[in-house]
Formats: sequence, C-alpha cells, structure tokens
Amino acid sequence: MFRPAALSIALSLSSLLSVAGQGAPKLAPDARVRLTTSWSALPVVGTVVAVDRDSVRIRPEDPALFPDHPTSVAIARSSIRELEVAVKGHSNAGKGALIGLGIGVLGGAVGAAAACQSDGFNPAPAGCAVVSVALFGAIGAGLGALMGSSGRGVHWERVALDHVPN
Repeated sequence: MFRPAALSIALSLSSLLSVAGQGAPKLAPDARVRLTTSWSALPVVGTVVAVDRDSVRIRPEDPALFPDHPTSVAIARSSIRELEVAVKGHSNAGKGALIGLGIGVLGGAVGAAAACQSDGFNPAPAGCAVVSVALFGAIGAGLGALMGSSGRGVHWERVALDHVPN
C-alpha cells in the first residue's frame, strides 16, 4: 500500500544523484568571452572566432565598439589584462527538491494531524498520516525540483592567458 508513495519520493529525488561536475572553462571558437584590455575602461564582450599565439580574434556583441571591423577584431594578447569565459550555471533541481520535500513533509504532517484522527470514520489514523506525509512530500519534492531546474544563469570564470592554447 505504501510502495507507490515511496516510489514517488525516490523518483522525485533522483535528480540529486545525477548532478555532474563541470570542468574548467575553455577558450575555443564560439565561446562567449569578456575581455578587459589596457586600452578600454569597459570590458569587451564577444564570441571567439580564433586564437593564435599573438591575439584572440572575437566577433564583438557591440559592433559599434569597432566601426572599422564590424564582423571580427583581433585583440593582441599583450593588451589583455583579464579574460573571462561565460559558463552556464548548473541546475538547482536537487536543492529545490530537498526544500520542496521538507515543506511537503511539514505540510503533510500538519494536515495529517488535523484530518487523520480516529473518530470512527477513519479507523487507521497512523496509515492516513503516513500516506499524507509521503504524498505531500513527493508533491513538494517534484515541484521543488521543477522550480529549481528553471533557474539557470550564466556566470563568468577567469581564464589565465598562459593556459590558453596557441
């Protein structure tokens, strides 16, 4: 009788087991980068076209910064003070599932305390309470995982120029 509830909880929390680590960011063609240079107070954001020994060629997001080179521009390595690569953030599905599970279990316990009393109508209050807690916990975990997985962002990770391949 209680196996479906346990299975629901296990399936809802399975996203916790599938969290994978991310490696160091790589500077490769099509990577989105942000460069701080010695000749500009503002960082230059763009997409890498090519990397060689002397420069990093990018396609700037704002072509107005380089009116003479609207499609791509080579930026000398010697003028780059800081180089960052955009990295997509990880999912927070596991964290959301745990928070949702906690809220669901708490809500199920409160609901069970109010509704699962032995009054002749409900002869098995303990079974009612277990089902209520398991059901609300599973629903909370599922909703929490869904909400946590939707909040992916982008953050910038610094790349040392001496680690950039030529």
